[in-house]
Amino acid sequence: MKAPNTPIKFELLIQTVGRDGHFITDGKRYFRINNLQIDQRLEGFSDTIVLPDYMGRKTTYKVYCVNNVLTIVKLSLIGRVELSLSIEENFVLLEVDAEYLRRILYTCLESMNAYTKKQNFVDSTYTPVEVKDTWKMIG
Repeated sequence: MKAPNTPIKFELLIQTVGRDGHFITDGKRYFRINNLQIDQRLEGFSDTIVLPDYMGRKTTYKVYCVNNVLTIVKLSLIGRVELSLSIEENFVLLEVDAEYLRRILYTCLESMNAYTKKQNFVDSTYTPVEVKDTWKMIG
């Protein structure tokens, strides 16, 4: 899948070694977020998306950026927070969760791009993150 330019950049690398330094032998595949970059103009961004789940159900996610931290919140049917996940460098997640992360963020790309284009950002330390084809699953 060819990803469009985006205000966030990261790679998903296969993680073969656990925190204890031993190889992971539980038979599951894990991925680690690597080279995470978030465009500073994404500050204050918020979007709610609905994705189809298994067996025709739909799940609502809220994606927002505060203090240069991108957070994904899974909402229950009544709007309560079921799960909250901050996207951080070196964060390790199961392959199925890594795929969900990509799906959720890919769905938000259009609104993220629109949001960053509207920001009047004046900061001498700011350099825009130019991102192309960076959503890699390396396997």
